[in-house]
Amino acid sequence: MIDKQEVLNIFFYSLLFQSAIVVLQFFAQSTIGLGFLGEITGNSETINVAKVNLGELKIMRPYGTFLHPNILGAAAVFGLAFLFLRGLNKKIKWFYYLLFILLILLSFSRSTWMAVVIFLASMVVIGDFKINWKYVFGISIIVGIFLLFSNAGVLILNRVLQTGGAPFLERVLLFDIGISQVMNNFWFGGGLGNFVINMSALVKPDFDYWLFQPAHNLFLLVFAETGF
Repeated sequence: MIDKQEVLNIFFYSLLFQSAIVVLQFFAQSTIGLGFLGEITGNSETINVAKVNLGELKIMRPYGTFLHPNILGAAAVFGLAFLFLRGLNKKIKWFYYLLFILLILLSFSRSTWMAVVIFLASMVVIGDFKINWKYVFGISIIVGIFLLFSNAGVLILNRVLQTGGAPFLERVLLFDIGISQVMNNFWFGGGLGNFVINMSALVKPDFDYWLFQPAHNLFLLVFAETGF
């Protein structure tokens, strides 16, 4: 029988490994040559790489070895949720809290941030969640220092204040393309990793090449690639 705690431990260790990759990508503003592990290839100048725009400055969002920073953020949210629901050694547990919070912040994913707020609010309202203010203070200090000296805090603030406009329209467009792919390959999907490839048959020849990217909805992306 599979030990659930062992499975969770493997998941936590994998996110620990991802965190090292994410930090390196963020400071290098480039991928780090781990294509054999699924890492994309690109940097802050690559057209179809996800970025945070700060005026004329373009900052590459870390991917880890995921297909998109939003998926990285979602994995970290699951890690955060599992920490709440499963017991771990207290000191190790708060280390992982710090780790997952940094991953969530560095994903620069607004949907991920919203998911965290909703989850924490739910835990407070319907659960018996008790806040250990000593650890909260310690984590806040460490995260605050990191955000200050890495300039990530400015980028996060800009990301929060950036609403509507082109990013929203891009998501709507990619969502529509995803629906079309699902309808074209409902039962068997278009093939793992083929979402971007299959886009070419659904768009006009003058379609902006930097928009060739996976749908920003994980469930739609999986459905389009693997089928029903």
